[in-house]
Amino acid sequence: MLRFRYHDVSRSLVEALVLALTVCVSANASAKSLDIYVSPTGADTASGTQMNAPIASLSRAQEIVAANASGHDEIRVLLAPGIYRGQGVEWRTFPGIWIRFLPLAQGKTVVFDGRGGAQSFFFKGEPPAPQRGSSPVSMKLEFNGITIRNYCEGISLRSWADDVRQPGGRDVVIRHNTFENIGSKYDPVLRKKLPRGQCTAALRLQGVGHGRVEDNSFKNIINLPKNQTGSRSYGSTLLHAIYISNMSRDNVILRNRFENFSGDAIRIRDASDRNKIAENVFGSASKGAPEGQIHAISQWHCNPQVLACIERAIPRNECESSKLELSDNRIQGKNVASYADRTERKTVCAE
Repeated sequence: MLRFRYHDVSRSLVEALVLALTVCVSANASAKSLDIYVSPTGADTASGTQMNAPIASLSRAQEIVAANASGHDEIRVLLAPGIYRGQGVEWRTFPGIWIRFLPLAQGKTVVFDGRGGAQSFFFKGEPPAPQRGSSPVSMKLEFNGITIRNYCEGISLRSWADDVRQPGGRDVVIRHNTFENIGSKYDPVLRKKLPRGQCTAALRLQGVGHGRVEDNSFKNIINLPKNQTGSRSYGSTLLHAIYISNMSRDNVILRNRFENFSGDAIRIRDASDRNKIAENVFGSASKGAPEGQIHAISQWHCNPQVLACIERAIPRNECESSKLELSDNRIQGKNVASYADRTERKTVCAE
């Protein structure tokens, strides 16, 4: 029989603790972080890797990330205070390390304003389309402390393939941001002197799982009626502050605030299972919103009876989203119902 004296056990524990601390310190010492500096008064001809030589655009930041990601554990895109006008970026660089978009100075306001620009969206994150049997790409994107305003759509993170019916992305953090004036009412891009339209989400997760959307503010998320946009489609109710679709599973939507929205604030679609939606606060629907038809949370999926899916030739049936955890959500405003299943008719699931 093995017997340990108290003194021997204590010494072993101390030695193990010292070893663990040594390993931790060594790991931290070897971690490499790269900072990229961006400013409204910067220039994309600058290096961007020094505080006194900031660049001006997220497009240029993506180029620097792509060229310098190797050997780093994270990259921080540090945003100087001020207003960044007319920017929109299609982000396709996913090096497997965290890319964090953060204010340079904590507590200072960083605003991306779409007015005057040529892009209807602020940020599209699109890794390569998933292949049959492939594992989801760890997108590792974080947005923290940014105001996004005057766009048709805000942040759209999409990793989905219709042909293989498979999600392709995971690991995103959207925290402490403000989405304001989003939708066709504020679309900066015109078509025949009218807003372009075709706006569906302030924040979209499409085929993206294991994300955290926490402590954000969504205000004035409004589409115009169909006849007031250049596209003559996507009317006032077909816009959502948060749109979770196409097998976007295991996300946490926590402590967000919603005010003045023309469509259901949170929409869940097509086998987006096991999402937790909790402690969110919903204010009032927008002026003129259909009485009794706007909901805080709803789900829906395409099936052969849905006219919009038939018109768009959606190539497959979609599925109900199951095992949703809805808890402690509050409605404090007017003309907003709690939850709706908007599926027009149950159908055989595609899975």
